[in-house]
Amino acid sequence: MFSKKKEETPKRPKPERPPLPIAQSLLASVGAQVKWHKPEGELHNADVMWQGGNFILRVWDKHPYALLVFPCCFSASQLDIDLVRSVLNRVNLESIFTRIATTTDEESGDVQCHVMASIVMDDDGEGRQTTLRDALSACFLVRGDLEKYFREAKDHSDDPEVEAANNNRDRYLIEEQAWNHYDEHVRITPETTVRFTVREMLRRIFDWQDVEQVVIRKIVMDEVEWIDGALEGKTLDYEPLDAIVSPSGEVLCKQVTLLMDVTRNDLDLINTTSVLDQREPLAVAVMMRVTHEDEMAVYVQVTVARAAAHNGDVQPLHHPEQKGDAVTFVIARDLADSKARRAEYEFVLQDARDKLKTGHANELTETQELLLANDMANSEGYHLYWGRLYVRQERYAEALLHFLTLYEALRSRFLTLTPRQKTHFYNVAYGCGLCYARLQQYEKAFFYLDACAQAENSTYYMELINCLVNSGDVRADAVLSNAMAHVQERLNETDDEDDEIDNEMLQRTARFLNERRAYLLIEQKHWDQAEELLEMLMKDEASRDFAMNEIAHMATIRNIQKLENEKK
Repeated sequence: MFSKKKEETPKRPKPERPPLPIAQSLLASVGAQVKWHKPEGELHNADVMWQGGNFILRVWDKHPYALLVFPCCFSASQLDIDLVRSVLNRVNLESIFTRIATTTDEESGDVQCHVMASIVMDDDGEGRQTTLRDALSACFLVRGDLEKYFREAKDHSDDPEVEAANNNRDRYLIEEQAWNHYDEHVRITPETTVRFTVREMLRRIFDWQDVEQVVIRKIVMDEVEWIDGALEGKTLDYEPLDAIVSPSGEVLCKQVTLLMDVTRNDLDLINTTSVLDQREPLAVAVMMRVTHEDEMAVYVQVTVARAAAHNGDVQPLHHPEQKGDAVTFVIARDLADSKARRAEYEFVLQDARDKLKTGHANELTETQELLLANDMANSEGYHLYWGRLYVRQERYAEALLHFLTLYEALRSRFLTLTPRQKTHFYNVAYGCGLCYARLQQYEKAFFYLDACAQAENSTYYMELINCLVNSGDVRADAVLSNAMAHVQERLNETDDEDDEIDNEMLQRTARFLNERRAYLLIEQKHWDQAEELLEMLMKDEASRDFAMNEIAHMATIRNIQKLENEKK
């Protein structure tokens, strides 16, 4: 277990020979087939084949430690994420030499597991040969354990509590956004919109509601510059996707870049002609690349980036436009038309009515129950169905359009809503907040999530906490403290065996709050408090991987700071 006082790691003497030739001789000594790639600075990567397994070895010039990776040795559906996590915790506890990391395949959505082991590249050739052989063998054993334990867990997954945990998609989506520092990357998810125009793009991505003019300067298609004069005066309603995929789904080219100048009617500026004439347009680049095609849609990875403004004499330095920004996501051109979408909704609604009429209400899906229970007009049901479907597919920009339409319709008659309809209103507000949070528009997300407070729903409240923590809001610390005090009070009241399920949910919520607080403490550079909390989380099997990753990240940051201080 980790102590509160950080212990100094004994320094290993530098090897007499560089690590690279040592690694080459070790691989040859165990009979491995090796293909070395072009060096990336001090890093050397090799594809290693040994005993029918494909490995990756990473060696650094100035470090005696090498990293052995057994990539994609096991995969499972994202729907079984809870089972995968349980199996990973069990295998990690049983293994001494290896650790397991996971990634999500962008195309299939499967969870992939990768086994990693550290090896010391010193001059003890015979000892290191044994260590390398043991590490390679351990990777095979871990793969076997993953397959065995997952199969066993899958066979026993008919337990109602396990089924409920596996199907709790809303909870998974929230926990997925509880970032940790160790795995920093932009997660790209399939996302589509009805019409992703320039106007909607700037509104949803950068929250620009006051765009006055857009001029597309260049369109670069497969490295060939092209400027469409017909776009003049129509660029706000221009759909960037049209430059790479036709409305019928034909791929026009593999990659496109749009360079545009955006002028805003900024209310922060003094509304005088002399000041407006001094404004410089904001430079925005839209880079698109086709990533996947199938019979249902064409998926395009999009990066929207804006440069910092140069209007220092007009805008203060703290103005948001004085900072650059970039957002990466994926949009898709659906090949189904609006009639097909309407027909799909009507089929689902009629199926729900038939099940209710024939006494099969237990077969209704959650969305079908909501469609029947809230006495909605047909158009409102259509927006609810597609909004919920797109959230589960993580297509947040399109889901937002549906939820906002529903929200405005319900808000306008809120005082006349029945208690059941008000519950539905809070659920729609949560949908708006969830989508805005995934698009990193946290101020707007807070507005809608705060509107759900009266519902006293733990899922809504957890998403509100994610919104505050991920955005670095000054209210996050106080909200976390109040939430933890409330959960602890509830835990003290539910010690009886009859409340076992409620107690488990409260424990899970407490774990979530502690992980969020640890993340926040590290962001605030409160190292000692963070280390103390992470040591406590190490005792919880479900939080152990998170705690280990955060401790490693914190140690890396502190070491970097120490080196920088020594240079000074």
